[in-house]
Amino acid sequence: MNCKFCQGQNDADAVFCKNCGSRIAAETAAPTSQESSSHATFFESNPYAPAPTKKKFNPVVMIAAIAAAAIVVIAVIGLSSNSSTSDSTDYSSSETWDDTSTESLVPDTSWVPAGYTSYDDNIAYKWTTQEGSDPCSDCNFWKMKVVPHYGCSNGVYGEINMLDASETRVDWTNDSLPSLGAGETGLLVFENYPWDESIDSGEIVELTCHP
Repeated sequence: MNCKFCQGQNDADAVFCKNCGSRIAAETAAPTSQESSSHATFFESNPYAPAPTKKKFNPVVMIAAIAAAAIVVIAVIGLSSNSSTSDSTDYSSSETWDDTSTESLVPDTSWVPAGYTSYDDNIAYKWTTQEGSDPCSDCNFWKMKVVPHYGCSNGVYGEINMLDASETRVDWTNDSLPSLGAGETGLLVFENYPWDESIDSGEIVELTCHP
């Protein structure tokens, strides 16, 4: 074997060159192309070797993956839509609240004549003792003037409680009127027979148009 450093001749199994003392590296022969070819073609030439497996396309798996992706997209769109609707609803409700101000909830009393009190949105009343003559000399009585806003085509009905000095209910009485047009004035007279000295005042129970 020749030394690659000094080209000195050495034995085939020598480890160091006997001429220069350098270590002689053993060289490993590269495999021949025939051996490589035989390894490459082993599975083709050996009829007993198992054939390499190939991954097959599974359409069911592909359909399932597409369906899952579609569900995710629909869910995202639905959440976005709900969020937009919620914002819109909140805005709409706030607009409605702004439009329904406290002033709009106050009853309209512009139609009520001076000196009268609004009983509801259709009838105003006023207690009076100077309208007409006294209905009796041996009874308790109260007089009340009424004015309908929209009119009472079937007449007006009134009912009061009679109270003593401690505002305890002692009895009750009523009266009615024929048809009254819008803005017309009528007079209700509530009477109690015979005179009861314990009765001190009257309290309205009902004041309405006849149905």
